[in-house]
Amino acid sequence: MDNNSIKQVSNSSIEIKLQEGDILMLLEPESLIMYEGNPENIKKEYIDFCKYEDRKILFTKNTLTKTIIEGTSNLLISLPREFFISVLPIKEATPLFYNFKNVIFYTNGVSFSTKSIKIKEFTKSIVMGTLFFTRFTGNGYVGMVNNAELFKKNISKNSSVLINKNSIFAIPESAIVKLIPVGNELHAHTTKPMCAVRGTKEYDEYIVYQGANVGFTSQQLKPENIVKRFIKEFVPGASTVWK
Repeated sequence: MDNNSIKQVSNSSIEIKLQEGDILMLLEPESLIMYEGNPENIKKEYIDFCKYEDRKILFTKNTLTKTIIEGTSNLLISLPREFFISVLPIKEATPLFYNFKNVIFYTNGVSFSTKSIKIKEFTKSIVMGTLFFTRFTGNGYVGMVNNAELFKKNISKNSSVLINKNSIFAIPESAIVKLIPVGNELHAHTTKPMCAVRGTKEYDEYIVYQGANVGFTSQQLKPENIVKRFIKEFVPGASTVWK
């Protein structure tokens, strides 16, 4: 795959062209709206508990299966219009930590690792909404769901930038994050703390944030526990009857 294989149709929809040898792991199968290709190339496999990536999918996405699409095909992935889909090109190791709950798909060539927080990094856990940060490595693409346009802001050790704590989407491992109150005493009780983000380098560090004050994970598209999801995936007709 290359950049020409992915077309942003709208904020919430993308078209993807897969070539022979391409593999796409779809973590939100309900987002697949259209598929043009050999139906046998769409496979649903059980989670392999011996594989770290599969265990991550199990505990983050609450599913016992994964959907794999491979071979020459065209597909449309779409979410409700209030959400945005961002496709991140991965080349070697990314300098940023993400919340894995926001991942919709990733392609072959991409792997990921998890880092648990330290006590001194607990503020990062609060603003990212997870106790485990995910870093992507390799060469490929990752589809992420967010509910506003994404922006980048350069940070350095020379100054801090204030970001709404519910808008942070990805953050460098080395960044320093503190929650601070904003405003005077008159409206302090209605103003939630902002994040003061400071880099640890002179340059080449940046933070990614959403242009909205929200805290979203892809599971909010259709919240359901693992028992309900298991029934819908393995009982014929259950996904039609049980919305």
